[in-house]
Amino acid sequence: MVRFPAAATISVLLVGAAIALRAIGLGYGLPAVFNPDEVAIMSRALSFAKGTLNPENFLYPTFYFYVLFGWVGTYLGALWASGSVQSIAELQQVYFRDPTGIYLAGRSLSVVAGATTVVLVRSLGRRMIDGRTATAAAIFLAVAPLHVRDSHYVKHDVFATMLVVAAYLAVSRVWKGEPSGGRKTSAVVLAGAACGVAFSTHYYCIFLALPLSWAIVLAWRSRGWGAVLRHLVIAGVASAATFFLLSPFIALDPLTAWRDITANREIVVDRAVATGAFRPVWRYLQMLWQDAISPPIVGLGLIGALWM
Repeated sequence: MVRFPAAATISVLLVGAAIALRAIGLGYGLPAVFNPDEVAIMSRALSFAKGTLNPENFLYPTFYFYVLFGWVGTYLGALWASGSVQSIAELQQVYFRDPTGIYLAGRSLSVVAGATTVVLVRSLGRRMIDGRTATAAAIFLAVAPLHVRDSHYVKHDVFATMLVVAAYLAVSRVWKGEPSGGRKTSAVVLAGAACGVAFSTHYYCIFLALPLSWAIVLAWRSRGWGAVLRHLVIAGVASAATFFLLSPFIALDPLTAWRDITANREIVVDRAVATGAFRPVWRYLQMLWQDAISPPIVGLGLIGALWM
């Protein structure tokens, strides 16, 4: 009989491979930054150093900016503690003198998020199907070219993907129920909060409301539609409360938020569907086929979906 490595060993190997692929070339271009999104996102995060947590711009929710600010701030604090800079004034000039270390720190957050997503995918696969399927899915994500590439940027995408997978893991606990106590209201609260965290990172994570709602329907319909409606409300409140807790100035500065959310829709959605509502689907399918993974893995995914 073939003996497979222990689950912990597999996880370590997967994480190591994922980190290695995402860390290679992490400093490309520096100190020049050729991706304009990185400059805009880093500048907005560092603006909190002025003494206010209000970004005064809501093209994105603010949770990722807060995390990035804390992450890069830890790096700058280490510079200060190590004596690499001699004064606060010198510390403030680091970004303008040579931003290499700051961007490496910001990009490393995406590396960590990308590797964490691999672990979460494996956990989700084990919960939903079985260990071998979970390991295969994690391997595919660990080496997926698009995910590896985007893990080299100071951007929301990989971080948001991590939170989406974490939200699915929480939603699966609603659908499948807790092993020891059945389907509990606490699982609904946790799933709603997890979706709220993702939504507070990227507006388009709002579509997590669909699988969350369907999971609640499957979990509670045997107890009547009153129970379903009650838990839908509970999930909605948990999600909204988490969203506004992590992006509070959207509620405190609603006019600016509405202006920028509208601008986001014009930039992302209106422009994409200008040639037809479903025309971008073909571009996404092309990216999935050529860039995201590979034709054999897409084929295996389709076979697996049909089998499920």
